[in-house]
Amino acid sequence: LDYQTTWNRFFLSNPDDPDILLNLALVHLFSGEAKKAIASLDRILKANPYNNSVKFYAGMARVRQFLKSGDFFLLNQAMAQYNEILDLDPKFPQAKRLLKIMADLKSQGP
Repeated sequence: LDYQTTWNRFFLSNPDDPDILLNLALVHLFSGEAKKAIASLDRILKANPYNNSVKFYAGMARVRQFLKSGDFFLLNQAMAQYNEILDLDPKFPQAKRLLKIMADLKSQGP
């Protein structure tokens, strides 16, 4: 079995488990299915909006989807999530650096 099939099976038997949902979201994110990852990560954030790690991956998924679609709304959402991360934890690893990269992408936009 592949990772996605395995985590889908875990999720179907435990749909309210945030750890399983996070792992499934990461499988989607790193296999190029950013839309599915965003949906799962947003579901986790509804239950726990202060989880910076989940917020970090949600921003990453939005950037990946932005790069695929060119939809600047997604990039703005990702930037907002990274700013929220830095508000809660100014030393969060890589958030400042990635926010700068996103600002550079935004400046090249329409």
